[in-house]
Amino acid sequence: MGRLRDLEELLLSIEDENSRDYMAEAVSCYHAEAYRAAIVTAFGAAMDHLRRRVSELLSSGTGNKDLQLRFEAVEKAFEDQRAFERDLVDLCEKPGNVLTPSEAKQLRALLETRHLAAHPSGFQPNAETARSCIVTLIDLILARPLQLGITEAKALVDRVQLATFFPESHTHQSIIKAELSRLYQGTYPALILSVIEQLRALSEARKDATLSPRKPAERVARKNMIAFLGGLADQSIELKKLVARYTKRLVESDLLSGEVIPLLENNPDLYGAFDELTRGRVLVVLRSSVNEGSARRTLSVLRKKGLLTADEVTLVSSSLELLSISLSVALELDWPELHRARIQATLKDVGSWWRLDSARAIADIQALSSEKIAKFTERERAHFILEAGRGASIEASELVSQGLGILKDFLEDFEKHIISSPVDVLSVQTNWASVVKILFASGRPDLVHACLGLWEHPVAGDLVLPKDVFNIIETKGDSTLQEAALDFQKRRTQDSTSDN
Repeated sequence: MGRLRDLEELLLSIEDENSRDYMAEAVSCYHAEAYRAAIVTAFGAAMDHLRRRVSELLSSGTGNKDLQLRFEAVEKAFEDQRAFERDLVDLCEKPGNVLTPSEAKQLRALLETRHLAAHPSGFQPNAETARSCIVTLIDLILARPLQLGITEAKALVDRVQLATFFPESHTHQSIIKAELSRLYQGTYPALILSVIEQLRALSEARKDATLSPRKPAERVARKNMIAFLGGLADQSIELKKLVARYTKRLVESDLLSGEVIPLLENNPDLYGAFDELTRGRVLVVLRSSVNEGSARRTLSVLRKKGLLTADEVTLVSSSLELLSISLSVALELDWPELHRARIQATLKDVGSWWRLDSARAIADIQALSSEKIAKFTERERAHFILEAGRGASIEASELVSQGLGILKDFLEDFEKHIISSPVDVLSVQTNWASVVKILFASGRPDLVHACLGLWEHPVAGDLVLPKDVFNIIETKGDSTLQEAALDFQKRRTQDSTSDN
């Protein structure tokens, strides 16, 4: 069972001094067992506080014409000392949105209790009724911070841009939640639009200073505003839809379209709240910026989380294959189709007779990190060795004379692929003499044995081997390998004789 809250302790939760003093009178009546007086005074304190809150809200630039006119009628009733409480509760629910429907319903019920206590009715409230009235009014109205309007929203946007806005001691979510608690919900669209306009102002300023580095304060302001928009979207489903509705203006502007990339990188679920047209525009921005790490990470996370439709995946896949992106960039994307296409194209260049193409392709593969190399399949690793055997570049010649070096792990998959897919291996028009040199230079003469077995495979047919192959084996191989090569040649000769 919960602890019964102390009324004096509850009074301390009321920030406004006038309202706290007013409610203190109600608490005094309660302790004096004047329960009807306690109820009437408590309700008077709450309605006075609510009336002043709405007045300040309208003064801060928030509220439509309907709210303004209805509140003017409440103020006139207050000045004329006529009843205004019910009208005030009604306008605070709609169109004011200061109270939720359930809160407004509670206040209307308390208003009836207040009327019974204020007029001759035979109503005899007990201590529990009076306490409940005081506690509920404090919780619903008096202990809540004042919610301000458009003026405060614009001031908040100014503060968001400061380096101190997101201290490391607090999460972005908790900071934004605390800031929103002071704002009237009707100001949220203006708040979002104000952030977007500030981003636009920063971008406009950059147009005149494209050659100068971005100032630290400018970088912080931009980063904070993007984080703020993302944090808003994470507060609730309703806010996510609202942020999506207004931030689509980012992708509709050439000046601001790039800002959607860091926004979605940290808040990918926001993509699901965009309409179909905006989603298409976002994908155009991401594809055109794919050479930037943040765009690649964003595309990858959108696909990984299943936020892209099958048609969107196909569209992105086909368009990325047409772009001139490097192998390294392609492998950073979590996009298997692109991996295969780009690796196959690079392997083809490895074996090219165009020396520059071959040199570039070999250098690109050698420069990959171990994490990216791990994305090569067994077949692709085997084909690298086969393609290197026929490449015309100096880099290919170095592999032939010096071995695979940092790519020596490819040799294990080369052996596996010879065994599992001989037809595929033999389909490559490689220079087997160069391949044998690569194997010897890489310290794997055992794989030359495997090649001898491959060349005798039924699918090898009339495979023509360069004479250099056996000269190399005779020069570099041990006696066992040399003997195996001689036996292979004898069998080939015998088979040829018998065929004739």
